[in-house]
Amino acid sequence: MAEMLESPWLVAGVAFVLGLFTGWITWGGPWRDKFEAANGESVKIGGEIDAARAVRLSESATPDEKLAVILAEIQKAKELLAGAEEAEAAMGAELDGLDQAVKRANGRLKLILKSADRAKDSD
Repeated sequence: MAEMLESPWLVAGVAFVLGLFTGWITWGGPWRDKFEAANGESVKIGGEIDAARAVRLSESATPDEKLAVILAEIQKAKELLAGAEEAEAAMGAELDGLDQAVKRANGRLKLILKSADRAKDSD
């Protein structure tokens, strides 16, 4: 058993599993569906902005049309920014809940360890 704990393969295996877990949390974890929905909306808005930019840069457009397109572009950018802020706020609330759950679990673990130490000392 001691030889296995000293093996460099154990460290490599633990690092590999930790890397897989970190990658899952970062790119494919529980938030993936929410971000895919937000990303689909941003792609849609981005396509509309590109179309508006083409109208704005065309030489045949009047100054009023160009101004209207610029205002629409600004409005779409504001909508995109508001959507990103909402997603960040939702993730922040989820992380706060997770943090509270971890703190509660840590407190319970400390109580269990204290009672185990008391039981060990009384024997």
